[in-house]
Amino acid sequence: MAMRRLLSPRGLAAIMSQSQPIATPITRLASVLPSAPVRSFATKPRSKKSGSASASKSPSRGKRRSSSGKRARSASGTRYSRKAASSAGARKRRSASAKEAREAEAEKKERARERKAEQRERRDAKEAEKKERRRARKEDLRARRQAREAEDADRRKERRALKVERNREKRELTKEKERAARVKEKQRAFRRRREPGSPGMPRVPMAFFVKEKWATASADTAPERMKNLAHEWKALSEEQKKPYNEKSLADKERFKREFMAWRNENPERPSRPLSAYMLWSIKERPKLLEEQPALKGGGQKTIAEIGQLMGQRWKQLSEADKQPFIQEAQSRSSRYQAEVEKWKLNMQSP
Repeated sequence: MAMRRLLSPRGLAAIMSQSQPIATPITRLASVLPSAPVRSFATKPRSKKSGSASASKSPSRGKRRSSSGKRARSASGTRYSRKAASSAGARKRRSASAKEAREAEAEKKERARERKAEQRERRDAKEAEKKERRRARKEDLRARRQAREAEDADRRKERRALKVERNREKRELTKEKERAARVKEKQRAFRRRREPGSPGMPRVPMAFFVKEKWATASADTAPERMKNLAHEWKALSEEQKKPYNEKSLADKERFKREFMAWRNENPERPSRPLSAYMLWSIKERPKLLEEQPALKGGGQKTIAEIGQLMGQRWKQLSEADKQPFIQEAQSRSSRYQAEVEKWKLNMQSP
């Protein structure tokens, strides 16, 4: 605002009217510009001759000179004001260019920051994608491992179940073999127990049927042949089984006759001892008949029912209750063995 006042016509006139040079903003501006000569706006000192002559000769002429000097000074001030204005414009342009340069630099830095941010975002996106791929790969590997472990567990479970099944089959087969061995041992013991000259046991109807059909059976092995004959026997009707039943009854009559004859021939032979069950049944049979009088009628059916009931009661007894009868049967068996040995020695002696 002060510069505008100094550069105005009134300000320039006031400056040029002063007698001595003063330091003004224009002189300071001129000192900044080295190409422009620094001049004072004050008038040069006049010589005495010219001044006195001009003053003596023509005072009016001096006034005219003073007016022309004012015009020259005003023209010179205008010239310097133009230079000052041009320098101010250059300064403005320089400040504008500096501002543009700063703005360009700021824009460049902003673009660099944006570029770095984009690079950082792309790098972060790549890292996130890599992490996601690694996580997905780990999840896939974990799922595969779990699937393999589940399959291995299932296979182990199947193998254990198969092993248990095989062991069970082996146990059942072993039990079956042991059962068959016990049956064979009982048969051998019965044959060994059978004394020379004693009659053979009577045969059942199926035994006659098997003896008749054994040669014509289709199976190769004896167990298969016996199994097929058993199925054929079950398929027979009562009329077809009648001949074999008659043969069995006739064989029972034969056994009775032969046994009584053999017993009469050996009156001193010791009687076989009773088992623990038979000793208990002799004691418990009257009690059962008293509890159920309907079983006193006799007949084959009632005898079978009594035997079934007695067998159920014997199974329900505890070991402590069975122990007295077992001990009595063992003592009788030992006594029987001693008597049989004594009888055999007597039979062998003349």
